[in-house]
Amino acid sequence: GTLVVQAGGVLSVGTDETGNAYLQIGRGSGNGSGNHGGSGVAIVSGGTINSLGGVQIGGRGLTGSMTIENDGIVISDPAASTGNPGLIVGSTLVTGGTTYFGTGSLEIDSGGTFDDSAIPAETSTSESQIAPTGTAYATINDGLLNAGDNGVSVAQGPSSYATLTVENGGTLLTGSTTSSALAGLAVARSGNATVSVTGGSAIDKIGRAHV
Repeated sequence: GTLVVQAGGVLSVGTDETGNAYLQIGRGSGNGSGNHGGSGVAIVSGGTINSLGGVQIGGRGLTGSMTIENDGIVISDPAASTGNPGLIVGSTLVTGGTTYFGTGSLEIDSGGTFDDSAIPAETSTSESQIAPTGTAYATINDGLLNAGDNGVSVAQGPSSYATLTVENGGTLLTGSTTSSALAGLAVARSGNATVSVTGGSAIDKIGRAHV
């Protein structure tokens, strides 16, 4: 499936009758069915997406990708009371003895913005997650990823793999709270990760870092 939001277009993702509101791009079901390949693509080119329950890209046996470009904006605004992550890129599901590997990619180009700063200081599960359990590729190329006060984790879990590239004036803005469970930036706590910052780019406002 492919989702395209162009200049002037606005997509608002609200809650359903169960209170869920995730925007899922290439992510399988939680019961093991529908997790056997396939992909989802989202392109936000000058438009705006506002998701009230977070954004999940690639997981549970599927591949997902999101590109934000030409001043496009994606706002992830899950309710603080849920403690849900506002961003998950690349996750894996294990069910019935079977592992469904997921791969996700996020690319932020040419003035694009992913804003995951809405959740106030919460818990260790609220940070932006790049490959919490799966495989993920994140590139900030002349754009902005605002991870907010809960920080960002890169290759958090066992067997996870991630690359994070900040280039051509791109910025990763991330903080940390007073909780000992959180870091402004956590890289490869249990997985494998590569982080590259080049071309006048910056990782800014780090409170604590675990590398």
